[in-house]
Amino acid sequence: LDVDHQVSKSREDVYNELLRNAKERARRIQFTKSVRALPPEPRRLTYVQMQTLRYLRRSQEWSYKQLSEAFHISVPSVHRILQSDILMTKERADAVDAEIDQPVILDDGIELVEPVYRKTLPTFKYRLTPLRSGRKLKLSMQDSEWQELCADQRMRFLNTLLHLRNHKISIVTQEKLQLDAIFESANKRLDTLCVSNLATPIGIVKKALIRRNDLLEFYISP
Repeated sequence: LDVDHQVSKSREDVYNELLRNAKERARRIQFTKSVRALPPEPRRLTYVQMQTLRYLRRSQEWSYKQLSEAFHISVPSVHRILQSDILMTKERADAVDAEIDQPVILDDGIELVEPVYRKTLPTFKYRLTPLRSGRKLKLSMQDSEWQELCADQRMRFLNTLLHLRNHKISIVTQEKLQLDAIFESANKRLDTLCVSNLATPIGIVKKALIRRNDLLEFYISP
């Protein structure tokens, strides 16, 4: 009887946890829809300040309210910045920062992080050549160095995926649950992971696709 009672209680705990996660997910979806319905506000944070905001949210787990008060912007603006994690080149970031009318002056207690910029890719020349049909246009790249660079990067990416296949992966979900699985593959943007033998609170899932919106971070054992 005690064993049956423990099993029943364990199942009830798993059910309550899944129910809480479903309610939390529904609340986040509703909040995202309400934020997207609002008109965007003028940009007031610089590129480095936005990266600092994302760092405080992801590493220090600051709440939306704390970030809103510290950076002197609204909660919807905080949500938009966290959703748009875009890397810029230094030249592009400086140009965009120069267009801000009323930049925010942060308090002395907030230390800015070291900015991360997107590397500048080599430029290439192209020309539009009409096809014989005359209805469509064909893009013809003339810079062989650019083509070789793209091919090399694709091969590096594919070799990395092959090397990491069948390695153990630890996933931390949005609900702060840590799940273990076996890494199989991923798409080119790394926003969808294919795993096998995913250990969940309700059992083992043989094959699963995990999207970026469902997880906070993941680690692949070397």
